[in-house]
Amino acid sequence: AVSTLLGATYWLFFGRAYASGEISIVFPLAYGSAPILILLLSGPVFHELLSVNQLAVILMICAGLMLVLLSGADRLTRMNRHVLINSAAVTAIICAYTICDALAVRKTGYPVAYTVSMYDCSGFLVLAYAMRFYRHSLITAFNANRSAGLLWGALSLVNYSGELWAMTRAPVALVAALRESSILFAVLLAVFWLKEPLKPSRLAGAGVVAFGLMLMRVA
Repeated sequence: AVSTLLGATYWLFFGRAYASGEISIVFPLAYGSAPILILLLSGPVFHELLSVNQLAVILMICAGLMLVLLSGADRLTRMNRHVLINSAAVTAIICAYTICDALAVRKTGYPVAYTVSMYDCSGFLVLAYAMRFYRHSLITAFNANRSAGLLWGALSLVNYSGELWAMTRAPVALVAALRESSILFAVLLAVFWLKEPLKPSRLAGAGVVAFGLMLMRVA
């Protein structure tokens, strides 16, 4: 029940955040600090003790995400409060649902079944909200992007099932840090698809994340 509410709220702020700012700024702003917060909470909640090497890798990945963010410092100064509020809300919700879902799948042992159930329930809430307040826009968007939307939804379901499965076999903080390394793909999409500028510092940040991922294998 808690995860359903968090999931539905996440999609609301997720959409608002991306609608109010560039993906290459909003993504690291919203997701970059989440692994650190999860790391701070995973100790008392899961009683997981990470090695010095594992801590270093997590901090390296977070540093890379922040470097990507700072590459847009000129635009950060022009961000309105909607970007900051929605991005901060996404960060808080990510931490909350990660802890909640990790606890749930470790107790049940069925990450796929849990994810499907949670997606069904939270999806129903999002759909009900959208039909109540954005019916025309929702129908128009669905008709125009039906195939891509269904494919994205299926990939999201498979992706999160895999994340929860990993959290039953590895420390939650490590899995969370690895998950947020998707900034590498976000940067590529932002540059080649959305035509956002690629600065040296942004490229360096992506490189730091990639190096952190390689070190995670031996941490």
